[in-house]
Formats: sequence, C-alpha cells, structure tokens
Amino acid sequence: MKEWKPELLFREITLDFIQRFHDHEIKERNQLSIIYKKHANF
Repeated sequence: MKEWKPELLFREITLDFIQRFHDHEIKERNQLSIIYKKHANF
C-alpha cells in the first residue's frame, strides 16, 4: 500500500485546475480573435 502524500494530491489538483483554466483562456482568446477579424474585415 502506497503512502498517502498530500503534496502529490495537491499537485494533481493544481495541474487539473491549470489545464482547465488554460483551455478556458484559449477559448476566450479564439472568440476575441474571431470578433477582431470580423471587425477588421469592414
């Protein structure tokens, strides 16, 4: 049986949070660039 390490769990949670936040940021940026491109066309 492995020893339970809170640091490891914390690291996994942090990585998961960063990953989700990063995905959200990419989506927001894509939306902004689409809006910018639409305005740039006029």
